[in-house]
Amino acid sequence: MKKKSIVILFLTLLLIPAFTTAEPAKTIEIQGIIGDSAPRSRTYEVDRKIYQFDEDIIIQNEAGEILDFHALRGGTKIKIIGEKIADPKAKGKEEIKYIRIIVLKK
Repeated sequence: MKKKSIVILFLTLLLIPAFTTAEPAKTIEIQGIIGDSAPRSRTYEVDRKIYQFDEDIIIQNEAGEILDFHALRGGTKIKIIGEKIADPKAKGKEEIKYIRIIVLKK
């Protein structure tokens, strides 16, 4: 019985570093001006690139006041904050999770 417990403990200790060596998320910032948009689907063109945001994304102004999607109109200058995270389903592939949109002053 003791040998079995030692083997299990040993295997557990071998697995722990695999969980702790995961690469941390990389923060990204995208700054630009909103062009076309489809507010119902939360899809926005920012400097000729298309972005689709989750319904629960945080939208705020530079002072930190919370806004909603109505603040995102054509011509509005914004900064998008996101994180690149490893996609657990696709080895080596990264996915971007958008966290916050900051509406900037003109």
